[in-house]
Amino acid sequence: MKFSLVLSIFLLSLLLSCSSKHEAPAVVADTTKTAHKDSVKHPAKVEHRVDSTSFVDPHMAGRCVCVSLCGVDSRLNDGVRHADANHVIKFWLDSGAVEIIDIPRDTPMDAGLDSNLNILTNVRANRGRKVYLDSVAKIARCKKIDYYCEVGFSQALGVLELLGHKDDAAQTLRALRSRQGFDAGDFQRCFNQGNFIAQVLTRHFSTTTGWFRDPVLRAALLLAETNMPLDTIKSICDKLAAKGFPDNGKCYVHIMPNFGYHLKAYDFDDAEHVKAINQQIDARLERAGVTQGAPTASDYANQLETIIQRATADTAKAPKSCIAKLRRIYDQRAWMQLQDASKRSDAVKRICTMLVTSYTKTHQSKEALEVTAFYEQQRQLFE
Repeated sequence: MKFSLVLSIFLLSLLLSCSSKHEAPAVVADTTKTAHKDSVKHPAKVEHRVDSTSFVDPHMAGRCVCVSLCGVDSRLNDGVRHADANHVIKFWLDSGAVEIIDIPRDTPMDAGLDSNLNILTNVRANRGRKVYLDSVAKIARCKKIDYYCEVGFSQALGVLELLGHKDDAAQTLRALRSRQGFDAGDFQRCFNQGNFIAQVLTRHFSTTTGWFRDPVLRAALLLAETNMPLDTIKSICDKLAAKGFPDNGKCYVHIMPNFGYHLKAYDFDDAEHVKAINQQIDARLERAGVTQGAPTASDYANQLETIIQRATADTAKAPKSCIAKLRRIYDQRAWMQLQDASKRSDAVKRICTMLVTSYTKTHQSKEALEVTAFYEQQRQLFE
């Protein structure tokens, strides 16, 4: 089953249908300046065209579907969602092209706060998803965002494991999330993430057109919070393939608003390369005297267990309270951060069982059925 799950992260971004049309944006002039020099010892390997100066293929036109891919920074059981990673993926259906637009989190945007806090990352947290989608559409020059996909830290970690990063998932995610390790800071970080998506797209696209693609797609949908149905995803895979993607080379990555510098495209499939990036991050943090205060894996496991135990006490007599305690960690797929497979399996079973029981007691049959269906698919696909 692991092979059939390899495209999960690609499908987190390939969540669209074929319903809307947009005109191709005007070609932005190349304003390349002196490149930043990040000294990772392994050379980059790329199989797609990358250009951080907002290059756009002038031949892209016709039907285009815009999808927002947002990585939300929300701590365990915390309802506040900052938009830490922001990407808009344009699928040009008539051209068979994919355009990945990376948007820095600190891009100025009205978040309804004091002037120095009016940046994109706070729009999602303070004004909600709708305003956030309108904001990224404006930056990416879309008439509208057709579909959205959101993933948190736990979901992203699970995706990386499914892609084969079983032993180095945390290190790979750290390399993709870091901005301290590069001269260009958040610009390089969001560009790294865009290139990672492009690498998965171009290297594994053929898996989505095989006879076994349904379990691949269903696995992806389990990990993301999205408004896309399965059938439309299958439709777009077929349409891209019919236009020669990815062999036609039409996969582009760039930053908007225009950054003006060429940035390096790193290969995140190379474990040694990921290791070198993490060493670079460590060295820069040490020189800057920055202490890393992230909780340990043991701390996280204890925090999650505390939440589950408190909910257990409410299951019998206070089902509404039980739901309030568990629903958010269920939506976060919080168990994916547990390193021990047996503890992970036990946690998801306990969370889902208590939610189903509590929803049933409060006469919320629809929610109970949804959680039941999720657990069965989770167990079959991941365990």
